[in-house]
Amino acid sequence: VAGTFNFSATPSAGLPNLAMFRLDGGQWFLVGGSRDSDKLAFTLRNPGRYSLVQGGTGSGQDADLACFPRVATLGSGLYISFSLTQGKSGRVRVYHVGGAPIRELTGVRAFNTGDNTFYWNCRSENGTLVAPGVYVIVVEDSAFNRILQKVVSVIR
Repeated sequence: VAGTFNFSATPSAGLPNLAMFRLDGGQWFLVGGSRDSDKLAFTLRNPGRYSLVQGGTGSGQDADLACFPRVATLGSGLYISFSLTQGKSGRVRVYHVGGAPIRELTGVRAFNTGDNTFYWNCRSENGTLVAPGVYVIVVEDSAFNRILQKVVSVIR
């Protein structure tokens, strides 16, 4: 069971250093979360008990890249989530399977320890819907080296 959870705070409250934790075997582990103004997003990879904590820290999980769903329909989109054992700078890009760049989802930015989640609406850099086909989601470090990648499909 996997899915993406989004949490929004009232604009005046903001998100003061919030992080998501998961209870496993009596110990709390950092899940993390990606912030975008007043929203916090993270991926639920397993059923269980979760807690939203202000100012929390913990041990990160191994890096992993997941896309939900792996097959998207035109007009919908997909969530891209990866977990890092320590924060680092980088960016998320979408390429056609033939290698042509399609869209830069994030400019170079700081990725959190734990989960980082982004959404691709199946649109190219200029805002048009992409053609049905096979695409590669790539997470690059700040030196633009590929550190994670996953193949996804877009259908009609």
